[in-house]
Amino acid sequence: MLKFLLWIVLVAVGLATAVGLSTLAQLATGKNEVSKLRAEMTAMSARVSRLEKIIVQSSSSASDRAVIHSPPPPQPTTMPLNLTTEEIAVVHNFIKLPPPSPGAVPAIAMGDLVPQARVMPLPELIAEKVPKLRGARFTTDRNQAIVIIGPGNRAQVIVGPK
Repeated sequence: MLKFLLWIVLVAVGLATAVGLSTLAQLATGKNEVSKLRAEMTAMSARVSRLEKIIVQSSSSASDRAVIHSPPPPQPTTMPLNLTTEEIAVVHNFIKLPPPSPGAVPAIAMGDLVPQARVMPLPELIAEKVPKLRGARFTTDRNQAIVIIGPGNRAQVIVGPK
């Protein structure tokens, strides 16, 4: 009877060892796969970053050319908005931009048609504090001015750089 129990214990230890070794082998394989996936993800991330830079450069240069080389815009169909000093401060507090480059000149004037690709929705927090800007959109000019866009994709307010 003792030999039988010893035999069962040895078989159980052997099975446990086999299961443990199998698990370790699977973990090693999993680690290799994870490191391969990380390397692929790093390479993809670098490619996406390069493509984003190319898109930003091409869209900004194309839209700058469109603004610079376009014929003079027709008279704006909407009246420009007048913002108080406090309202301008609210806009500056929510939209942070770096200082303009030395010698940067504006490319967008009041009433100019602004390409749709450059326009973003104005943050809702600004619209809460300045209700007349609700639903407006904005872009930035190369001189770091914030250009608020009204109906018809026309520049309605230009908030100069800080």
